[in-house]
Amino acid sequence: MLTIVLSACTSGQSSLDASPSAIAQDASAECPRVAVRGPDGATPNLIGTWIGIGERGATPWPGTYEFNLLNSCLAWVGRSAEEGEAVGARWTNVFLGKVNPDLTISGDWAVVSSEACEASIAFALCNARGTLILRIDWPDPADTSRVRLVLQEDTKIGLGGGIGDFVTGIWVRPGDEALFEVPVD
Repeated sequence: MLTIVLSACTSGQSSLDASPSAIAQDASAECPRVAVRGPDGATPNLIGTWIGIGERGATPWPGTYEFNLLNSCLAWVGRSAEEGEAVGARWTNVFLGKVNPDLTISGDWAVVSSEACEASIAFALCNARGTLILRIDWPDPADTSRVRLVLQEDTKIGLGGGIGDFVTGIWVRPGDEALFEVPVD
């Protein structure tokens, strides 16, 4: 996964043609370190497995997301996690963005496979993509070890008729599913 982050964050030079040290140097320039601090001054750990679900009141659309971070560049691979089905059976998406000092994460997402795409039911789903802005949120300022991500803005690109909207609205760590129920400011 780190290779995806490095090659996606670099500009102008192909990661296939560059040495590892050149890629790392480019990535450091494209993904500068950023200071993101919670209410108690602690830095949130964004790396690892997260789970996501549709926005409050929306139809559940559960998924697992593997987050990787290089300085300020954040990448994920998200896969459907419907009960009784293989992980990724319905959809897989990717995201590449930047963690910002204002406690937001902004970047681009794209569907890389979906049940509808593979069945040739809806070609537009094969090309679903857009931009996201997420907010790093501490629902309980007294317990900053529990953090969630909340969708702030979703912009689809080049698709019409409502197809391609990003469905997940809240992400939490496994074990913190109760945070799905805490109201979002």
